[in-house]
Amino acid sequence: AGKLGTVETAQRWSGDEHLDLRLRHAAELARERAAQAGLTDPVRLHKLAAWFDSANRTRDLLRTTVRADLAVAELLLAWRDAQHAPAAPRG
Repeated sequence: AGKLGTVETAQRWSGDEHLDLRLRHAAELARERAAQAGLTDPVRLHKLAAWFDSANRTRDLLRTTVRADLAVAELLLAWRDAQHAPAAPRG
């Protein structure tokens, strides 16, 4: 209970005029989480940069005729997968 699926979240996020604010807030949360963990780890820094790239691509897509909920769902899935991906071994 209390957890929405990715597609349902994307549909809710894109269902009104506040989608850009939601994406900006998600980016701020990602940045804060990375800062709390320390940005000295190259793997974490790379994940954060990749997520920001994805978020910016999504924002660009929202200016086209693509369905907003599908673009946001792709971003949320990528973010979830990046959060659960195993860290690369340090050498």
